[in-house]
Amino acid sequence: MPSQSAPQYDPAVEYQKGVDAYQAKDFKSAVAAFKRVTSAVPRNAPAQYLLGSSYMAMSDFKKAKKPLEQAIRQLHPYTVPEIVAVPVVAGFAPYLRWVADETTPPMVA
Repeated sequence: MPSQSAPQYDPAVEYQKGVDAYQAKDFKSAVAAFKRVTSAVPRNAPAQYLLGSSYMAMSDFKKAKKPLEQAIRQLHPYTVPEIVAVPVVAGFAPYLRWVADETTPPMVA
């Protein structure tokens, strides 16, 4: 008799769905896919990062905090990395473009 448990997802397939949705700027679908990935593989730093980035793109900064922090903690070489959230209200346009270019996730660039 088949199991009546929750649906099973292939994390690799869901990750690619999330990346595709992220690239299409369909952040709601990206969140759904990356949540399935991180549920199955909690230490998947790229999926955590993109989940947080998707929340950020939707201006849901509160929900973005946890997955972004988890990704940074997994990827950063320091035991206690500096993790801060500071609003940028203005800046030198070329510098802000450089920051955006340098912080775009490599898996979707």
